This record gives sequence, C-alpha cells and structure tokens, in this order.
Amino acid sequence: EFVAYRVKHRGVATTTIKSDVAVATKLLSFLRVNGRSPASMRVTEIDGFDNLGNVKIIAATNRLDMLDPALLRPGRFDRIIHIPVPDKTARQQIFNIHTKTMNLHIGEPDQLVDKTEGFTGADIRAACTEAGYFAIRADRTEITTDDFLQAIEKISQKHETSHLAIYG
Repeated sequence: EFVAYRVKHRGVATTTIKSDVAVATKLLSFLRVNGRSPASMRVTEIDGFDNLGNVKIIAATNRLDMLDPALLRPGRFDRIIHIPVPDKTARQQIFNIHTKTMNLHIGEPDQLVDKTEGFTGADIRAACTEAGYFAIRADRTEITTDDFLQAIEKISQKHETSHLAIYG
C-alpha cells in the first residue's frame, strides 16, 4: 500500500526488499500486523492485481539460504543476479581499501587474505575494524598480523554462532 501510494501521488517509486524483511516470513512467522506478516504484505503488494506502473523493486541479500522460497517464485522478479563471495584477488583489494589509512605492521599480507576464504566484503571490513580495536586495547598505534588473525577468528566465530542460532 505504501508503494501504491507513492506511485499514485508521485508517478514513480523505487522500493527495496531488505533481507531482514524477506527472512521475517520464514523466521518470524508469528509476527503479524492485521493478521499478516510485514513480508507477506510486501509480497502481496508486488504480486497484486493492480499494475504497479513505474515501480522498480530491488531486492538484495547475502543470505539466499534464509529467504522464504515464496519470494523467489518464478515471475516475481524480472532478474535474479547472483554475486558470489569475493575471490582471493578481490579480497586482497577489499583489504587494501579498508586498511589504506591504517598504520600497519604486518608480515605477509597473503596469509591474512588466505584466512578470509568465504568472507564477504562486509566481513573483511569488520575484520579490519576489529583488528584496529585489538591494537587500541593493547595501547599500540600499529596494527599487527596477530591483531588481524584474532579479528578474523572473531568474525569467523560470529559466523558459526549465527549459523547455529538459525539452524540449531
């Protein structure tokens, strides 16, 4: 209804379906507004009988495994584009971006990149930030390889913990 309102009054609308809303149907099926879940209301709006006109809908997630299968039903989206996790070269570039202003004292950067197999760009950024926190806690102005290794381990553990919390 929100999207329809914007189209009616503005002539065009762009909406985004975030993965947390999409996942809500699967994980939080008990959450209801007027007897319907927020994700179900959004899907109904997309699939409704009324022509949506100039509405552009963009959906993105890095947890495809968590989406309600009904969201991916044929005909719902014009295109589904899969963007894989970064390869070694891309992970190195992401490290370079997030460490360019950091005061580093690291030995072999490839060792760090190898330890981040399966990490997304956000995971690598989180590891860089966490490595900085480890150095600050140790009252140092340089971030060491050990800081990065601890940070990578911490981010890896968060992955495992969130996976267990979701899947048991």
